[in-house]
Amino acid sequence: MTLSDKILPELISAYFNSPVGRNVLQSIARGATIRGLNSRDILDILIPLPSLFEQEILSHYLTLAREYVDILQKELELRQRLTDAVVLKIMKGELHGKMD
Repeated sequence: MTLSDKILPELISAYFNSPVGRNVLQSIARGATIRGLNSRDILDILIPLPSLFEQEILSHYLTLAREYVDILQKELELRQRLTDAVVLKIMKGELHGKMD
């Protein structure tokens, strides 16, 4: 049985990128000047492990959340471009009309 038979790799990544996971990694990092991790220490970390079914649900949720964030970022970029275009037109005197 391999690790991927017990835990989905994307959930390992999500765990270590979460505030809790980052705190765990920081707590085992060694070195005064340049902190580092050795593979043995990482392998000894106990990760909360829901059932594979629950992991699949969580993985699907994380995928949807990432897609939603991507959509919001694209919307923000479009709104910024629109704002920039309107400001430019106002500055050039090209936008006339009454603003309420």
